[in-house]
Formats: sequence, C-alpha cells, structure tokens
Amino acid sequence: VSAVLLQHGIACVVVDDLHFADAATLDLVAALAAPTEPPLHWLFAIRPAEAPPAAVALRDGLTELHRLAVVTLAPLDEAAAAELVDTLALRGLSGASLAPALVRHTGGNPLYLLETLKQGLQDGSMARGELPRPAHVGALLDRRLQRLSEPALTLARVAAIAGVDFSIELAEAATGQRAVQLASAWQELQDAQVLRDETFSHDLVADAALRSVPPVVARRVHTQCAQWLAAHGVEPARVAWHWRHGAMPAEAGRAFVAAALRAEKASRLQEEAALYDHAAQAFAEAGLDEERFSALVGRVRSLSGAEFDELALQECRALDAAARNEAQRLRAHSELCGLHTERGESLSAIEIGQLALALARRLGDHEWQVRTACHMATGLCRLGRAGEAVTLLAPLRAWVDAQPDPALRMLWHGDWGAALGLAGRLREAVAAFDVAQDAARHLGLRDAEGRLLLNCAVALRQSGQFDRALILSRQGQALSAAESDDPAQRPIDRLVLARDESEAGLYGMALPALESVAAEFERRHAAFWRQACRMVLVRLWLDLGQYARAVPLLRDEPAELPAWLRADRRLLLLELARALEQPAPAGMLDEALALAATDPQRGPQLRVRALRHQPAREVLAAAPTLSAALREQERYGAQMALQVHLARAALQEGRAEVAADTALALLALFDEGYAPDSMYRAEAWWVAHQALAAAGRAEAAERALRCGEHWLRQVALPQVPPPFIDSFLHRNAVNRALLAAAGATPAARAAAVAPPGPPRAAPP
Repeated sequence: VSAVLLQHGIACVVVDDLHFADAATLDLVAALAAPTEPPLHWLFAIRPAEAPPAAVALRDGLTELHRLAVVTLAPLDEAAAAELVDTLALRGLSGASLAPALVRHTGGNPLYLLETLKQGLQDGSMARGELPRPAHVGALLDRRLQRLSEPALTLARVAAIAGVDFSIELAEAATGQRAVQLASAWQELQDAQVLRDETFSHDLVADAALRSVPPVVARRVHTQCAQWLAAHGVEPARVAWHWRHGAMPAEAGRAFVAAALRAEKASRLQEEAALYDHAAQAFAEAGLDEERFSALVGRVRSLSGAEFDELALQECRALDAAARNEAQRLRAHSELCGLHTERGESLSAIEIGQLALALARRLGDHEWQVRTACHMATGLCRLGRAGEAVTLLAPLRAWVDAQPDPALRMLWHGDWGAALGLAGRLREAVAAFDVAQDAARHLGLRDAEGRLLLNCAVALRQSGQFDRALILSRQGQALSAAESDDPAQRPIDRLVLARDESEAGLYGMALPALESVAAEFERRHAAFWRQACRMVLVRLWLDLGQYARAVPLLRDEPAELPAWLRADRRLLLLELARALEQPAPAGMLDEALALAATDPQRGPQLRVRALRHQPAREVLAAAPTLSAALREQERYGAQMALQVHLARAALQEGRAEVAADTALALLALFDEGYAPDSMYRAEAWWVAHQALAAAGRAEAAERALRCGEHWLRQVALPQVPPPFIDSFLHRNAVNRALLAAAGATPAARAAAVAPPGPPRAAPP
C-alpha cells in the first residue's frame, strides 16, 4: 500500500470517522503511519467518545512516537453556529436568531445541528418555533452511552433526572458515594463529551440518558432529588416537579403552594395562578379535596388581581360548581364577590357578598366574614354608600386586631381606610393606611404595599392634596409594577397615577398612560373602569383645548354605572358644550343634580361642579350649605372649587369685597398645599386675580396672576405634547385670558377688569 501511495504522488492521506474503522484497517494505518521519516502525512478525525480500543491504541502509539499532534475541537459557539446556518443560505433561516437555541439544543455539535435543522424543516417543527430531536441522532447517542462504564452511566442517569438541579453534592446523595469515589466516572463523562462541568453538553444527550432509565427507577431518583433539594432550601417550584415526577403528589402540591406564595411576594400574579393550578392538580391526584379547593381559590384570587377578565370570571364561577360543602361554597361566593368588585361591577358584588356573608355568619367563620365584608365595602364605596361600608366593617375591627395574621390586618385596615376616606374622615383614613402598609411590609408584599399607597393617594386627592397624592401614587405604582414591565399589567394602578399626573398638569405623562389603560379595560370588558378612564381623558382633552377629541368619549353610557359616574358624564357634557359654544343639552343639568343627590359622599362635590352652569344668584345662595358640607367631609379641594365659583358669582353680582375675601381664602388654601378639585388649576388663580383686582387689592391680584402664569408656563406647558401646544395656549380660554393679562401693563389690566362670566373658548 505504501508503494502504491508513492507511485501516485500522494502527499497526505485524510481518514475521517476513524471510530467506524474495523481493527484490521486500524492495524494497517498504524503500520503505514509509524515510520519516523514518512513519505507522506496523515490526518485523522475521530469522535473520542465512540473510539474503539484499536483506535485508542493507534492514537496512543503515534503519540508516543511523537508522530501525532492531537487537536481537540471545541463545540461551535453562538457566533460560529450562526455563521454555519447562514452559509446554508436557506430561505427563512437566520443564523443570529436561531443560534442561541441551536447551541443549547445540540451543544454546538455540527452534526447534531445540521440534523436538527434538516428534520425541523422536513416535519415543520421549526415553523412552529420548536427544535426536533432527530431519531438517528438519538440512536447515535444511545450507542455512545452504552460504551460508558457502569459508574459513569449511573452518574449520567442521575444528572439527566436531576436536570438543572444536578450538582456534585446531589450526586453524592443520590448514589450514596463520596465525591472522590465519583471522580473517575465524572472524568469519563467529561472525556466522552456527555457532561461539561455539571451540565449536559446538550439537550439531545440528556434525552438519551433519560431514556435509558426505567420509569420505576426514575421515580425513586426524583424523590431523592426532591428530598435533598427541599432540605437545602432550593426554589419550591423546582422541588415540586421532582415530587410530581416521583409520584408523590401530596408533597408536590404543597411545594407548588409554597412556590405560589413566593410568586405573590414578587408580584408575579400570572405565574402565581399557574402554580396554584399545578398544586390543585397534584392535590386532586393525592385525593386531598380540601387542599385542592384551597389551591383553586388561590388561583382564582391570582387571576382576579392579574386580569379580572372574562377568563377569570369563568374560572371563578367554576369554583362555585367545584364546591362540595358549605365551607367551600362560602369561599367560592366570597371570591366571586371579590372579582366583581375588582371589575367595578358593584351591584353584583354586593348581591353575591350578602349570600357569602350570611353563610359565613352561620358557619361562625370570622376570617371569611372579614374577607367578604372588605369586598362589599369597596363595592358600597363605589356606589356612593361609604357610610354603609363603614357600618359593615366597624364591628369586625376588634376580632381582626386580635389575630396574629398580619395579612388580615392589612386587608381590613386597607379597606377601612378607603371607606373612611370616602366618608369624609380623611385623617383617620391616612392613619388606617399606615397600619395596613406596616402589615404589608412585614409580609414582604411589595405589590400590596404599592396598592395601599395608591389608595392612600386617592384619599389625599379627595382632600385636595394633589401634590402629596402624586408623590404617593408614584411610589405605589413603582412598587406594584416592580416585577413587570408589561404595560397591560395593573391598569387600575396606572389609572390612579395618570389621573394624579393629569390633575397636576403633567399631560405628556398622563396622556399615553390613559390611552393605554383605556384600551386594556376595553379588552377586559370592564365597563366601570373603561368609563372612569374615559372621564379622566375627557377632562385632559378639555384642558388641552382639544374639544373634538373629547366628543367620542362621551357618546355612549354603559348600563349599571354608579350614579356619581353618570353625573360626572353629564357635567362633562355640559362643559364640552360650553367650550364648543353650543347650547347646553336640554335637561342635562337637572339630571346631573338629581344623580348627585343620591350620593351623600360625592354629591356635594358634584353639586359644586354644577355651579359653573347655574346663575350667579343661585351660586351665592347654595354656597353656605355646600361649604359646610365640604368642611365636614374635609374636602378642601372641592372647597377651593366652590370658592372659585363663588368669587366669580360675587363679581357678577357687583359684590367685589365678597369676591376678594373669597379669593384670599382660596389663595390661603393654595399656600397650605391644596388645589381645586375637578377644575383646571390655572382657572383658580385667574378668577382670584380678577376678584382682587376689582376690589382694588392690586398687590394680591398681581401675586395671583403671577402664580397662575408661573404654573402655566413652568409646570404645565413643558408637559404638553407638541401637537397640542397651540390649542393649549389659544383655545383654552383661561390660558388665553391669563397670558394676555400677564403680558399687559398694570394700568391696562386695571382698565380691563370687569365682572367675569364663565370662561369661553375660542372656536375649535
């Protein structure tokens, strides 16, 4: 053979796949390549893990003769894998996008990579976003594993079963051998390219190792893994899957519940819901009905907090169907009450809550009395029945405060604070929120703490402390959204913050958030929240002078809205008609006043807003009674709006001193950190300037004008989106008049003072 090679001038012989060569061929090659002064050069390619003894002998012999330089090829990295894919020039395949998954799947082995692509294109699995496991590659790997020694194969099987949890410590526990006893097997797996450190070289070889384990043995090893991992404090969700595969469903269920509680603390509600679902399935397999039902309750509660959409509603109703006794039926009713509350469907929530509350009292179940009463209290508050909410919650306080469970204190005091805030007991409300927030911090529930800060911000807003409310709502939204960048998450929280931003003149921040959450409420079929969001958007468009954009938001009125929200819509329709210089819709003011009269908490504030559309004499007549009601409820923001309307009406009636005194009281509340409620803020300074100027109080009038100009130019204007700057400055009647006055001389301003009517807008 050597002579034939010389005769034909062969300079180099390349032998690929040497591991497939028979022993006789290897003996021949050894003889040909052995001479110290060879007439030609040799290049061998071999898979070390599959090399037969004769190939190993050839390699070792040539190495001893210093005839062989061994080059160990590393797997393809992501860059090389991407380059390989791109050289194939196959339509629809991008190396950059495929490389990370391919390297994980194949370990960077070019053969496995190419075979995976080939089968994935043939069977369509890659078009579905999946990577196949080629059968003949699997057979190849099976053969590789069969060549391993028994200790090495045992270690590979433990690694395959343990998965991402595999470590040398776990291997010691599962095999009963010390690490030093496993050293040879460990090295053999490294040399055979089965393992790299403590992980498989790729998914396909892990699959092959797993296939080699009989199911009964795999179950036992999964159980051993679960026991060791649980003892070492590993993430409960990973422990749960080992229990599950180890045919220990009860232990799996409890581990899934522990994992769900961890997800709750991290504000990952969708993940929490999925973990509770796994727990319920495991408990069902174990025949543990009560635990199964508790897991289902946890899942429904997570879905209610995360989505409160139609799917959540269906699962909540299914929970009632799954109840097998009165105690379970009570929990199902209470959760359904809570979901309707979250969706803003207050009448349905109260109706179902009454059934649950009666059942809880009959069973003597105080915890579910508290949970149900808290849901109902929220619904009552949204319907303008905060007094009833306070009456419902108050008898439960002693029992709640006596309990060691901080979660119940957090729940009750949070809803107690919300009810007190709407009932006009704002200082008590803030104190209640402090108690609830302490409990949330103790529990490590950042999401709950964020929600409580947002609810406290609502209470501060109701008192007219808008700047403090904005600070709290920003803090609360940051906490509740800390674990998710998904804009679809927590739309209610984002609505609270966007409303505070809008009231503060931060339009560029508020507008995209409001438009986004409005679409999200639409997707969830949450009619109450969709309408509440639209009302905030309408007011924002009015401030920006974009009246045409407000029109479609007021065209329809969903059924079953609370009276105050229906009154709000009518008052906005009146403001829009005035801005467009159109006649007020017939009967609209009377409808708004009638609806306001049915809500003792929000009614006075709504009546203040209605004053804009009433004659001056009626405003002067109504002011004392309204002022007393607002002071009693600590609603200083609404009190300021009343003072604006009163000062304007007094000027129209020629009572300049009354107008000026009212304006000074208005400015004093500004100095204390309050701002007018449901009113464009610059209007208050503009009317105060007019009232003080008419009474000859030039210095105070100048101060009011400059405060208004500063807020308009330095706070609001920089936050107006560029397309709306012109309408903000020129169609908004207050801005147009205020800026004209600020640019005029003092003498010109004094000459221009006249009893003002309600501000009019420029034609759109």
